[in-house]
Amino acid sequence: MNGTLLLRFAVAVILLTHSVFGMFDNGVNDFGNLYLNQIGFAPFGVFIAWLIKL
Repeated sequence: MNGTLLLRFAVAVILLTHSVFGMFDNGVNDFGNLYLNQIGFAPFGVFIAWLIKL
């Protein structure tokens, strides 16, 4: 039981740090503008990127 709890905690910390750094280095807006808008989600690319990140 302790090993599973430790693994869950470690994965949660990794996912949280990945999300937080992506929010502050303009990565979410770049993903929305430079990728999602180019493949056809044009007016909603940044919005969709923020929904994915949150």
